[in-house]
Amino acid sequence: MKNNFISAAALAALLLASGTASAQSNGNTVITEQRGADNAASVEQVGGTENSAVVSQRGASNIVSVEQLRGAGNLAEVTQRGKGNSGEVVQEEVINNVMVIRQQGEVNSALSYQGNGENNEASMVQQGENNDAFIEQFDGDDNKAELKQNGNSNRAGLSQDDVDNHIIKVEQYGNNNEAYAWQLWNTFNSIDIIQNGSFNFSLVGQLSSDYNSAYVEQLGTGNSAFISQWETRNNSASISQQGELNSAEIYQQGGFYDFYNYHVARIAQAGEANGAIIYQEGGVSFEADVYQAGENNRVTVEQVSGENSDAEIIQDGALNVAEVYQYLGENNDADIVQDGVMSTAGIYQTGGESNDADITQEISIENEAMIVQDGGYDNEAEIYQIYDYHSASIEQIGGESNEAYINQRSDYNNASIIQVDGLNNYASIHQSGEGGWSSILQEGGQDNSATIDQSLLGSAAIIEQIGGLANTADVFQLSFGDRAEIYQYGGDNNTASIAQDGVYSVSRITQDMGSYNNASILQETVDSLAEIYQTGVMNTASITQSGELQNASISQSGTGNTTVIVQQ
Repeated sequence: MKNNFISAAALAALLLASGTASAQSNGNTVITEQRGADNAASVEQVGGTENSAVVSQRGASNIVSVEQLRGAGNLAEVTQRGKGNSGEVVQEEVINNVMVIRQQGEVNSALSYQGNGENNEASMVQQGENNDAFIEQFDGDDNKAELKQNGNSNRAGLSQDDVDNHIIKVEQYGNNNEAYAWQLWNTFNSIDIIQNGSFNFSLVGQLSSDYNSAYVEQLGTGNSAFISQWETRNNSASISQQGELNSAEIYQQGGFYDFYNYHVARIAQAGEANGAIIYQEGGVSFEADVYQAGENNRVTVEQVSGENSDAEIIQDGALNVAEVYQYLGENNDADIVQDGVMSTAGIYQTGGESNDADITQEISIENEAMIVQDGGYDNEAEIYQIYDYHSASIEQIGGESNEAYINQRSDYNNASIIQVDGLNNYASIHQSGEGGWSSILQEGGQDNSATIDQSLLGSAAIIEQIGGLANTADVFQLSFGDRAEIYQYGGDNNTASIAQDGVYSVSRITQDMGSYNNASILQETVDSLAEIYQTGVMNTASITQSGELQNASISQSGTGNTTVIVQQ
């Protein structure tokens, strides 16, 4: 009987002689080992199942090519040790196949293609310098690609197209590493990249896909991470960086069915002089979270045309900058918390409804906070600052039912609130400290209420309400060198009250072109001045002064007015 079986040793001998092997059947095994320079090996397996091709090269300038077509359960394994090696593995129209490339040396390059198949695995390991690796998987489901590079100047590219339930994992340990990963036209896929070294760069793209996740972790100095999820739905992206001079950017944009879009973006950075950017557009719900620990860091979060979106920034350190922009959305929330000195925070909400903005700056010196809400109604803004040299400003323009709060409990504070063209607005400033300055302006609204409360040393407060109905303004100051002025123009049933207890106080209330107004000033001070001017019908004015060198003046023009002045 004739024996058609060829042993692995005999087949290896044939390969060593000719450098090429071809097989078409089931359970075939090709094993090739080459030692020396300028060697080349080529293996082709067409059809069949459970075939395996194992190629090992030790030397310089070696080339390996393995091709497995139209099969299932096949294995391709390439090991190269030396300089200038090149390895390529192609598996097409296959399922449940495994591809492994290992390279140890310098100037290696590895290529892998898996197409038109399912449940395939591609794995690459490179140890050395100047390595290049590329893995492509397309037209299949449940495939997995893993790449590990340990060395300098490595570059990795991984692409999965028109597939579902795919996994990409990249690990790079060394200097000057670059990782590129793409997933196109797919769902339920994930990309994980870990880079440990200096000057690392990661670029992740998930386009026209749904329910995907992307994660990048970088440790070192001068790292850069970029994640783009474009025309997608219900995706998540996270970047973690530890070191200095790092940059992280996440871009998320909704697909054609915006009412199904829920995107999450998270960035965490520990170190100094880091930068973070998150951009989200076109979704029902966005979530953007940024945490930075260190100094001289900067964060920008921008959310466009979203509903029920949330942006939260936490910065722990000095000289940090945080900005949140929310455009054309509803029920959005923005929160900034800064714990450090000389930091700046700004929240800008434009053209939305029922938005909320909160800024908290704690244990800080010379910080600045700014909140702007424009073109919306039922908005709420709040700024909270503790300790020295703070400055806070809130602007709400063209809205109704807005509320603005500023609370500063420290030295040298400055606060300003402006609400224009609003209905039923409420503004409150509370400063307890030294040298505070407060200003509130509400224009073109009704049922507005403004309250300023300042205590201790050198406070000054001005409230202006213009063109409103039934406005209420309250100023209470218990300090030295106080100055309080309230102006209400063109409104009815307005009430203004000033109470000052200190030295060098000046109080002035002016209500013009209104009816049923009520004004009251109480001063228990030295060298004080109090003035009330009212023009209208049935107004009431009262001044009470207790101290030295006092001066009181009340002028009322109209019918049925009441004036009371008490000086002690």
